[in-house]
Amino acid sequence: MREYRRDVGRYVRGETDDYPLLPQRYFDSGIGSALTSLRGKAAACRNRESLAILAAASESAKIENTWQHAATRIYRNWLECICARKNESEGNRFAVAPLSLSR
Repeated sequence: MREYRRDVGRYVRGETDDYPLLPQRYFDSGIGSALTSLRGKAAACRNRESLAILAAASESAKIENTWQHAATRIYRNWLECICARKNESEGNRFAVAPLSLSR
């Protein structure tokens, strides 16, 4: 959200000519609609009022957290791979049990 706000600010201040794309599947539908509406207003008139509206909208934003389980799985697999390689290189002198990360 901070990056999106930063990029909208750059657009409003005239630092870039391209309005940033709204991140897909990041915001709930209500905030997504509000930010899409803001894009039209900001394109019609670049002023600080657009930034104030964005700030107010972002405070009420509910970000969809759909990635946490996948991220935990990736890190668990990565750490297990590191442990397995370490065990192989040390000839299993210090066997390490597989990681157990519960949700």
